[in-house]
Amino acid sequence: MTDDPCPLLLTEESEVSMLAANDPVFGELKADDFKGYFRFRIATAFPAVIGPEMHGRFFGFHPQVLVNSYRSLLHQQTNLGHMLKCYGAYRDRIMGGIVGVSVANLKSSGGKQMMAETAATAQYLDVVAVIYKMAEGVKDLLGNHSSARQKTNVSIEVATTRADLWVYDPRDGSILSMEAARELYPKLLTLHPENGLQIGKVDGVQFALAAGGENQSVPFRGVGYTPNPAEAKTAKIIELKASLPDEVCFAAMAIPEWESGDPVAWNKAIYGHDAGCGTVMEVVMHGSVTRHGMTKTATPADPLLDIKVDGKRLQVVRHASSVRKMKRLE
Repeated sequence: MTDDPCPLLLTEESEVSMLAANDPVFGELKADDFKGYFRFRIATAFPAVIGPEMHGRFFGFHPQVLVNSYRSLLHQQTNLGHMLKCYGAYRDRIMGGIVGVSVANLKSSGGKQMMAETAATAQYLDVVAVIYKMAEGVKDLLGNHSSARQKTNVSIEVATTRADLWVYDPRDGSILSMEAARELYPKLLTLHPENGLQIGKVDGVQFALAAGGENQSVPFRGVGYTPNPAEAKTAKIIELKASLPDEVCFAAMAIPEWESGDPVAWNKAIYGHDAGCGTVMEVVMHGSVTRHGMTKTATPADPLLDIKVDGKRLQVVRHASSVRKMKRLE
């Protein structure tokens, strides 16, 4: 017995019964006025390399790591543009969750997944996600994707530590320990003061960080919907079930042009104030924002910036095209 009034016991024999993305049940999922479904492929295994992501890194996964880890993605959150407060965003933009996941293109030999010869035939995660239409920005996301005005893509979020990172050599498909890589290539790995661990090239060939090495597991945190994913060549939305009404017009992420914390300046008068400068608090890629009685609409090509004006108790909203980015202070 236990003092916990509602104990949850998990044993080796107890396993979550998951909806695989390629399960026929997906054909029975019904979208309605409040929810829709995306099916997408993501996290393509080596020899595919993902990057550069938002911190400039190149990374990827051995196919055995995908097999060991894919269950961790089930029921994780999906968001707009990786905008979560835990990542430094001004607020969370959670839009749904993962309801099915499986590994596609399995290539087993001796009980272990083997690396494919090409990225086109490599293993990847086949995922089904529910998306909540009442969440801010979803109408625009769905409508634009369906009409091809602005195709949405997906970007994986994975949490790992340096202890779980190895090095992938695309020349022969080998995966080296960090110690071995540093010994062979002393200038390959560097530590950037703002963006952390970076990996470079050897003889003009871009190497990549291998999350989980050859046979470990990594925890997947979720997926971001973004028009510019770091995995642009292989990650893509396969199917959309949105049941869109007529009036609707609807990730790891490539290096974003604008980020929270960017210092900016402008020349034109703004809400009665002279030219000034400030700090970006939030980047809005979709939807509209009303501030001081004025409504402005964001697009991925010209997002809205929520700016805190320097030296004043004032926040204003401007299109990115109307300000200039200043150099960050070290």
